[in-house]
Amino acid sequence: MNKFHKPDYNKEQIDELIRMYFTEGCNKETRIKIYCYISMCGLLWSNWCEYKRNLGVEFGEYSLKQYRYAKDYYRIVEKELGENL
Repeated sequence: MNKFHKPDYNKEQIDELIRMYFTEGCNKETRIKIYCYISMCGLLWSNWCEYKRNLGVEFGEYSLKQYRYAKDYYRIVEKELGENL
């Protein structure tokens, strides 16, 4: 699992990872793209967990955490983009 998609990281921790990775600074557009990727990965993983659940493989709270990640970061992007969405 990549560092940007660890489901236990909160926004402050992710922003710190972004600051550490982009030592020269991260512009708003790039940061929003990262938040979009985080949201989409959460949705992808939650869907994958549902597919696997239908095959008899359970992931417990992981799929719900991923779905929450998708929703939370979508809302962050919505807020960041405002009327430009």
